[in-house]
Amino acid sequence: MPEKIAAQHFNRRISPAEVQILHAAGFGSKTDGFRNLLDLYQELHNMGYRCDVSIRDFFDNMENKFAYLANNR
Repeated sequence: MPEKIAAQHFNRRISPAEVQILHAAGFGSKTDGFRNLLDLYQELHNMGYRCDVSIRDFFDNMENKFAYLANNR
């Protein structure tokens, strides 16, 4: 079933490992961690990242682009 784009709240069970990630991203706050991860995704998306690409592959590609630009000035 498609998600409702206008939804403002969602309730979801997350694993203990996911809780730790949110706490780390939010300096102890799951809410802040969630918001920080949304901000991070927005920045990555603006840089060209899409979720169908491995994050490691994306950064390897970015590193190669920077190296190419640095060597071809």
